Amino acid sequence: YFRLLDEHLASCQTYVARVAGKPCAAAVVARFGGRAYYLYAGSTGEHRDANPAYAALWAGIKAAAQAGCRDFDLWGVAPSDQPNHPWAGLSVFKRGFGADEVEYVGCWEIIFDPSGARVLSTLEATRRLARRLR
Repeated sequence: YFRLLDEHLASCQTYVARVAGKPCAAAVVARFGGRAYYLYAGSTGEHRDANPAYAALWAGIKAAAQAGCRDFDLWGVAPSDQPNHPWAGLSVFKRGFGADEVEYVGCWEIIFDPSGARVLSTLEATRRLARRLR
């Protein structure tokens, strides 16, 4: 999936942080209309002291600025009054970049094909069940 994004979307780039030549973290950033979007990221957990996740995202931020982007959307943080929220650690990471928090109404799903939506819903439920059984 990520390889396809890189190969087919010129405005989407994966930034990989390496320590001693070994990949330790990556961030996927897309650009559109003067704004960059932090889509995905991950790290192996190795070499945490070197902060490879920060390095990968910072590379994406710098590249977005060089491409003329005026904004960089980090896409969501946990409420600051909920330290046990599942996104709390990720939110500390994102807030570490000094961003302004902006609240929007939220995401809405518009279903154009009800039968297709049922198939996708069934597939997702099957995946969840398979993960639990493993």
